[in-house]
Amino acid sequence: KNTASGRYIGSCDLAPSSDSKIYTSAEPVEYYVGKTAATSGEIANCYWFSSTDCASYNSENAGPRALNKDGASNYVITWQAGTSRVGSYWKLIETEDLYEIRFFDASEAIGKIGASYNMETANGKNLTITDGNISLADPDSFDENQEWYIVGTSNKDGWQIASASEPATVIGISDGKLVAGEGLGTRWKANKGEVNGYTYFTSGNETFKVDGDSLFRFIRLRSAYARSLKVYNNPCGAVGSNYANRIEIHGEGAVDNIVYECNGKPAKWHVMYAMDKGVVVKGDKFNIDLTLSDNTTNGITAIAHFDWNSDGIFETAVPLTLNGTTGNAEVTVPDWADETQTRMRLRLNSNGLDLAEDEVYGFIYDFHIKVTTAQENRTATVAVNSWERGTATLSEKAGSYAYGTTLTAKATAYGNARFVCWREEGVIVSTDAEYTFTVDHNAKLVAYFSPNTDETSYPTEIAEVAEECEINIHVKNDRIVAQSTTDIIAMQLYTVDAAIVAQSNGNTLEITGIKAGIYIVRVTTACGYKNVKIFINK
Repeated sequence: KNTASGRYIGSCDLAPSSDSKIYTSAEPVEYYVGKTAATSGEIANCYWFSSTDCASYNSENAGPRALNKDGASNYVITWQAGTSRVGSYWKLIETEDLYEIRFFDASEAIGKIGASYNMETANGKNLTITDGNISLADPDSFDENQEWYIVGTSNKDGWQIASASEPATVIGISDGKLVAGEGLGTRWKANKGEVNGYTYFTSGNETFKVDGDSLFRFIRLRSAYARSLKVYNNPCGAVGSNYANRIEIHGEGAVDNIVYECNGKPAKWHVMYAMDKGVVVKGDKFNIDLTLSDNTTNGITAIAHFDWNSDGIFETAVPLTLNGTTGNAEVTVPDWADETQTRMRLRLNSNGLDLAEDEVYGFIYDFHIKVTTAQENRTATVAVNSWERGTATLSEKAGSYAYGTTLTAKATAYGNARFVCWREEGVIVSTDAEYTFTVDHNAKLVAYFSPNTDETSYPTEIAEVAEECEINIHVKNDRIVAQSTTDIIAMQLYTVDAAIVAQSNGNTLEITGIKAGIYIVRVTTACGYKNVKIFINK
């Protein structure tokens, strides 16, 4: 039994392999501890450990499955014992248990805040201070009165619990009651709670208890500077075996969907997906659908974390319901969410740690999402990968469409070009030249064609746009969006010196990272082109 976590070494009755990592268990697992028969060599006087559910667990000559230090990593795995397998033998050394419970990083002195925390009870309330009074309140990531820091050097000497909003104010005890003030000398000892991950504090015979609650867990907070810059912590971890083949964000509350696809296991445990950005509606609901590479085993969890106020801290978490190789969840966007770009983090994890920034054994997928107000209608546009290869049209051309409208996108190749597929945000959605779809989000379809080598099948020059073909340009939120009465084939952004700085096969140009100044936008449509001078102000 681990004296820090209270958990037990799990069974080693697994197929001997470097992938057979041993996990801890909440329930005791019976083990046989056998001393080797070897009287010389490095394993003399050493022991093997084999759980009693293994065959021949007590017979060294039979090569029982046992705990083994994997030579290629820092993991304990299952491997057979036997006098030639030195990695399966251990020395037993009696030690003094110097473990002290500490789910927090302590600060040096009162007023010098090294790390601040929310102190959350098992009932989901946060410790708070109001006008010098200590109480519990509903969690509020905007409330500085719910932020605390711990001062001290060891459990032996005790800790001081201080308010981060009033750095000189500490919590003490007087006549059996909690009090708050400056200069109080009360020192608290941290004790492991019966609920895993929670702490309770004592001072002499008194217990730190507020409104009947004495168990607290520590949720680390960013500094005000880090929060203003939206700095995210990237957790440590190790690559797992089960990964996401597909993650999709969709539904009536998703104005722009996200579709992530991957057919091979990522090399790193942290995947930052920036090829697509989702847009979700404040106060509305959307769905997350997950497809895994393998069936759910080894206690894997899938939890989506959200930073709704875009301060670098994930305030809410939504578990996905897993069944075989699929998972899903319904998410409600809070009414208090900021209308800005923020982040969603999906954790596939098997080590029992479920906070957004905990170490992971598996994979972490980070996505960009933007919160917006409700939109009654949706938009749909079509474009081509190259204007000289073919055209793309919609069965109904409109500025926007009612949610649920059915449209057909039609691709027509020029000359000897061949239609290949329709893509949306880089994902293939159809290989049919005529693709019928439902407008349940802002759809941006691109028709892909093979090269057209028949130069007589398309005009060698594009005429200037006719006067009756109206084009409007809008610059907003790091995007240039063109609107026209005809299909937009492509856009380019030039400096006044004619250097191209951005281009797109559609009606939208991303201008993140482009400096403020005067530029020329060229919009190519089915009936010609138009140049527009614009000013980008940042």
